[in-house]
Amino acid sequence: TGRGDSYRIEIWLAYLASTVDCGFVTGCGWGQKLGFVAADGAPIAHPHSLYVQHFYWGGVIGLSLLLASIVPPLIKGIRFSCYAAWPLLAGCIALVFDGNDFISTPNERWLLVLIPFALLVGQIARVEPIEGASTPTIDRLFTKVERF
Repeated sequence: TGRGDSYRIEIWLAYLASTVDCGFVTGCGWGQKLGFVAADGAPIAHPHSLYVQHFYWGGVIGLSLLLASIVPPLIKGIRFSCYAAWPLLAGCIALVFDGNDFISTPNERWLLVLIPFALLVGQIARVEPIEGASTPTIDRLFTKVERF
């Protein structure tokens, strides 16, 4: 490990070991910081992986909740051939290598994940409306109203 991989392997192993010490089921607690210093003395502020960060904070439960909110719409979007599924998939892969918080101030994660996720949920809602929903669909909202 070293600067070639931006210390990621070393960082991830330290975060995973710390999570196991805290309790891998519930993690170390939301918002906890791990004062990690790389072998060459470089201070590391976060794990450079959204998934490792969520595992550190919330353990298996936290990581499972994160994945449960992303994976089903992603699978459904790919199955329905929604255009927003592919950028979301690319963003989710990018979050393996960077990121530490899912929802924060506007940053690149909004472009990589949150906007494609919102578009995908909207596309899925158009393709597969919720049974019993009384709100009008988007198609009905934008149809031309005929005059008497």
